[in-house]
Amino acid sequence: MKYTVLPLALMLSMLSAAEDGWVAVGQAPTAKPAIQAPSSSVSPTTSPIPILNNAPVQVANSSLQVELLSMVETMQQEIAELRGIVEEQNHSIEMLQKQQQQRYLDLDRRMAELLKTSIPSTPTEQVNQVGVLAADDLYASAMSFIKKKDFTSALKQLDLFAKTYPQHDLAANAFYWSGEVQLAEGNFDLAIQQFNTVVKHHGQHNKAADSHYKLAVSYDRSGDANKAKQILAQVIELYKGKSDSAVRLAERYLARLNSAE
Repeated sequence: MKYTVLPLALMLSMLSAAEDGWVAVGQAPTAKPAIQAPSSSVSPTTSPIPILNNAPVQVANSSLQVELLSMVETMQQEIAELRGIVEEQNHSIEMLQKQQQQRYLDLDRRMAELLKTSIPSTPTEQVNQVGVLAADDLYASAMSFIKKKDFTSALKQLDLFAKTYPQHDLAANAFYWSGEVQLAEGNFDLAIQQFNTVVKHHGQHNKAADSHYKLAVSYDRSGDANKAKQILAQVIELYKGKSDSAVRLAERYLARLNSAE
């Protein structure tokens, strides 16, 4: 009876251990690992993600820098475009000025040719000095030197014309073009003198309005802007309805001087 109970108890013990799954053949039973309770805040299968307190500030600063750089690039592009426009306008103005001067030259040449065939010289001027051309030829020669941009020769012949033929119809033209050449050469005092001669002594001549306007320009370029403004106002008042081109030029020049203050 004793031998029967012992094997039965041993078998029950082995079955109990097998049910727990911790007994292997030829090995002693091992202890079960402790089961940890899941944390209420962190998942056992997920690692916590660190959060930087200043990350939103850094992102905002980066976005602001990108936006500012974009604005600067846009402004630089617009400035470059404006500079291009200004250069084109300056070039156009320069071309217009050259064209206007050329028109003056052509007009004077045609007038000289017309006067040469239709207006005889006065008897006193038919007796020329030795080596001096006739009035019309001398004036035409001076104009040809201006066209060639030989200003030194042109000034000599214009001065000779004014001294030799002071009563000729082209005398005012000679003074006017002498003033234009002196102005182009930067001799502002001499330019003022020549333009002033036309205004004072040839006030009814068709070159009077242009000479009056160029007198103001000469004063401005010599550094006397106030005097230039006074003369421009006179041009606008005296020649309104008589010489619209000179009046328009005077109005624009006066507006530019006033805006520069």
